[in-house]
Amino acid sequence: MFTGYLDGQSEKVVTDLGGVMATSVKDCTHLVTDRICRTVKFLSGLAKGLQIVSPQWLESSKQAGTFLDGHMYLVSDPAMEKQYKFNLATSLSRAQTRAILTGYRIHVTKSVKPDPVQMQEILKFTGAKYLKTMPNKYQENTVVISCSNDHMICQPAIKAGIPVMEAEFVLTGILRQELDFESYLLFQDDSMSETSGKNKTRKK
Repeated sequence: MFTGYLDGQSEKVVTDLGGVMATSVKDCTHLVTDRICRTVKFLSGLAKGLQIVSPQWLESSKQAGTFLDGHMYLVSDPAMEKQYKFNLATSLSRAQTRAILTGYRIHVTKSVKPDPVQMQEILKFTGAKYLKTMPNKYQENTVVISCSNDHMICQPAIKAGIPVMEAEFVLTGILRQELDFESYLLFQDDSMSETSGKNKTRKK
């Protein structure tokens, strides 16, 4: 599978070597990209612990006549790793050990970006259970992902003491394979709290 990158010959190399082009992250073993990009495919692939490789993996595999070990060709993007304060190899190793949101129940409100449909797709690979409706009773490991536009509809969760977090709780959390409740807390005690993470620029 490819994200943020594709040339005319890449798919042919895959099929010539006996591979199959995956149509979903669920069926994918390798994700090919020329950079770290916060697409649904990339975040889902990282959460699943896929081998995220550079195009050089395909070129070298073509020359060898067989698929080579992808661990030797992990995509390199020092600028993005520095910006989001993570190491891709370390994060992939953690993701392969345990899905980051295992045991969590998560609801996403309507105005969140990426939108709830995209967030649900990403969350499939984090181990979380997706909640279709707003939770209104406290239960451990329940989280609402929201934004300032949806403050009012979060009131049932806020009153129940359920943490309401920015989308970065999930997005940056997947990149780092760490859950940061302090930096990305959005609403608390029936009032909006701006956190240091709120104004971060999100790149795709």
